[in-house]
Amino acid sequence: MGLQQLVSLEPPREWLLLIALTLQLTNETLALHYPHVVQTAKSTGGSKAIEIAAKLTASPLRLDVQCHVWLDGHFKIVKVHTVVGWAAALLACLGDPDDVVWVLTSPCPVYNFPQGEF
Repeated sequence: MGLQQLVSLEPPREWLLLIALTLQLTNETLALHYPHVVQTAKSTGGSKAIEIAAKLTASPLRLDVQCHVWLDGHFKIVKVHTVVGWAAALLACLGDPDDVVWVLTSPCPVYNFPQGEF
């Protein structure tokens, strides 16, 4: 992980951090975050799903992360927004936009909880 850029948006209490993060997906991580990839590879034996799973676990992914940070009068963090560039990292790894869409489009339901409720 490395800090690429630190920008003061509203000195001294609002900052934008651009970070380069490299991570290695394991089979366990892939099953946790993208279960449909692993399930399709196992259940259908589809060569495309197996190929995608192999590519995702073969080499590290380089992710661009953007953090927007707000500080209070005592310079304590009061709010953080984080955006991770998964699509760009997956495209660099897989090379096919359709494969990226398939990986990122999970057939599992996504639950959106109101803020503060879990």
